[in-house]
Amino acid sequence: MTLFMDRHDMPGATPAEVAEAHICDLNIEAKHGVRFLTYWHHTGSPTGFCLVEAPSAESVVAVHREAHEGVPADIMEVDWRSVEGFLGPIREPRGHQPWEDVATRAILYIAMGDPSAARPLSGGGTATTPRHGHTSWARKAIDARGGRHVGADTRSVMGCFSAGPAAIKCALAVQQSFMPMASIYEREPLQLRIGVSMGEPVDGRFGLFGAALRVASGLSEHADPGETLVTEDVQSLSASGAFSFTDLGEVDIEGFERPIGAYRLDGRADPLRTSLAATVPVLAEVAPNGLSPREVDVLRLVSIGKTNKEIAATLRISLSTVATHIRNIFAKAGVGHRSEAASFAYRHRLL
Repeated sequence: MTLFMDRHDMPGATPAEVAEAHICDLNIEAKHGVRFLTYWHHTGSPTGFCLVEAPSAESVVAVHREAHEGVPADIMEVDWRSVEGFLGPIREPRGHQPWEDVATRAILYIAMGDPSAARPLSGGGTATTPRHGHTSWARKAIDARGGRHVGADTRSVMGCFSAGPAAIKCALAVQQSFMPMASIYEREPLQLRIGVSMGEPVDGRFGLFGAALRVASGLSEHADPGETLVTEDVQSLSASGAFSFTDLGEVDIEGFERPIGAYRLDGRADPLRTSLAATVPVLAEVAPNGLSPREVDVLRLVSIGKTNKEIAATLRISLSTVATHIRNIFAKAGVGHRSEAASFAYRHRLL
């Protein structure tokens, strides 16, 4: 059995309709020797993605065609390590209940040194052992802000985030804190160029999150030392008053027919104590999984990449109180990592 992920174009589909189609697949999967594991779709999304174990791609298509005529627009072979590296532990839908999960991810690409020597890893997910200490510093910066480290070599480090603002905060941390510290640690000038993009897992052209990886890598090649360049969708999701950007126009990236709109990250528009109202939506009347109003506040800040120290400063509470809230959030949401908590927040529309 081989692991596949497919993409369905389904503009206007509701979660209930997608859940019904999934049940139809389950009803006949055994006939074709196929096992449907889970899927990703959320309200308003024009696409959906299935994760399937099957003897061939053709057998996956055959089940979809017979079950509901919803033939996938694209399908590709994947591996467990890469899928969970980008999307987190696989969660299976429960019964016939509508299921929502977000597959879009923000990709952070940190190129070190000469950009012409930096290359994206196809599919990501497997890290090589770096020979320089600064790659481990970069991974720590990613981990601290709820990201997942999805690849590295001696000249680059890649991280994956559930939200664009979290990737932006990590880029700022690398620029402002990690880069000078790492330069001292290495006793040599450290030139970092960072690219941030957003994308879906299957796009019909490259490997898992391949288009987003290529765009982020390409932006890093256009950046000057110490700069972070982001795509227009990342900028639009992150420009709510917390960060400032400069429009650089369009840049050409290898592998893409059309130029990509690029923005330079200039820094924070507001100080660290940005008001909670500027970064956190109004609390829903009923919080999921028994979360308290304060736990929802903390969860939203975790989801946009704030560290425990920054959460404490924003909410004006102690670090130990923040840690207690996060432990309670993880227990109630059934998650074990900050990126999983961010995904939970997105599924329950808390952001």
